[in-house]
Amino acid sequence: MLSPQNLPSQLISIVQAPQFDDIWDLHLHNLPLIAQNCHQLECHIVVCPYHRAIQAADFHFMPFEEYINDLASKHTSTYRTINDRAHKYFGLSLGAILSAFIGYYNPKDLLTVEGLIGIFGAYLLGKDLWGDLARFLELQTQNWRLRFTEQYYAYELHTSTTIATYNKLAKQRRYGRAQITPQKIDFIEHSNSQTLRLCFSSAELKAQLDETYHLLSIHVNKDKQTNFSPDNLLLGLKLSFNTKKWFGWRCFEVFQSLDGNKPGCITTDNTWIDEGVFYRITRRWKRLKYFKSLGVLNGIRMFK
Repeated sequence: MLSPQNLPSQLISIVQAPQFDDIWDLHLHNLPLIAQNCHQLECHIVVCPYHRAIQAADFHFMPFEEYINDLASKHTSTYRTINDRAHKYFGLSLGAILSAFIGYYNPKDLLTVEGLIGIFGAYLLGKDLWGDLARFLELQTQNWRLRFTEQYYAYELHTSTTIATYNKLAKQRRYGRAQITPQKIDFIEHSNSQTLRLCFSSAELKAQLDETYHLLSIHVNKDKQTNFSPDNLLLGLKLSFNTKKWFGWRCFEVFQSLDGNKPGCITTDNTWIDEGVFYRITRRWKRLKYFKSLGVLNGIRMFK
């Protein structure tokens, strides 16, 4: 199990693709070591170019941005939208509470038309209220140690097929090295930055044998490629090494950024630490997250 005492270094690299001035590849390293020490890996990447001529529409996280555009256009994609059933469960809970209340105080009304309509109405009301209640809990607990968090991922991988296996081989030929496929993804685009969230399952991690894997490519519009380079952007990285604990997860989260190609981190008081890694140890169950401890590790380069 990974911890602040045994965090490996040089886990991510960004390199220009051979023969392509407009493509930058991100590689993930030390994967066998990661697979031995966690059941799930999360990788969140944010890219914010410093040159004011570059907007979010001028660069693209490939192939994941393409997958999400396919979904938005209602085309068949490698991924599909995650069906969140929390609102249904909340509605069922309200219906069950009302049923128990009626059954305890007036059991004769439980199976009447009025009683059944009331129970069904409680179910519908609960479904409608859940969205507002979830947002309220997110805002109210955002500074607590125990927080109700947002949904990190909006899309999940389709079940693997034989065609997907051939597709994976083709990508290995295309990129010159094997590619690791995330189980869940999300993509956020702002006016001048982009964020990509990836979550890799235990099965995907343990299936890999190589030391280095292609993670994604950043494609830059050709008219802006001279203004886009690691020396002129902020590349933020979060890795979360998750292990199963009882009914939830123990998460060891580490953060480091490249600020103009110089690695470092920002502490809770907004102080920049050169070659520092900010870390958190948390416990997570569904959308409940307990922040157990945090700190800064000095002299570690997560970027290769």
